[in-house]
Amino acid sequence: PYFLNVIQIEAAMIGNIFFIKQFWDGITDPMIGILSDKTNTRIGRKRPWILISIIPLFMFWILIWFNPTFIKSLPVKIGYISIILYVFSLLRTCVLIPYHSLFIDQAPTSKEKKKVSIMYCAAYVISFATSTYLWASTLDVFKSLGMSEDYSYLINALIFILINSIIEFFVGITCYEIKD
Repeated sequence: PYFLNVIQIEAAMIGNIFFIKQFWDGITDPMIGILSDKTNTRIGRKRPWILISIIPLFMFWILIWFNPTFIKSLPVKIGYISIILYVFSLLRTCVLIPYHSLFIDQAPTSKEKKKVSIMYCAAYVISFATSTYLWASTLDVFKSLGMSEDYSYLINALIFILINSIIEFFVGITCYEIKD
């Protein structure tokens, strides 16, 4: 509803933007995976990607939920939103691909890697479902307090990215990689 109601971009155009984003992810996900595997620093291969990408990711997440009322032209607004989404997606990839593989890399045997992977995926699904429920609930609370719809989305986005960034940053500075 945000892109339809607040940004006022038609559903078909939003669908096209996200369709192209999926292709973008199909290119950037393996590229970042390969680059993070080849990264070699004193703090590891994955941690630098997480730590360097967190702050820009935070900023672009907020930009997604910032209503660009200063842009009057619909094509310019579509271009602006598209660029913000694609850069955000790249930054999210720079965090998530190393972040996901960091946990699996911690397990020394194949059997343990499977256990870690299953536990991690289960935790991810639970956290995603919880976040989705809380997102909708807090939006309703903000709206009931008299906040405008666009401001409600922005405040909600700020709360959720703060929580998410703190967790990922904490993992990035506390989780140590097993040396090859």
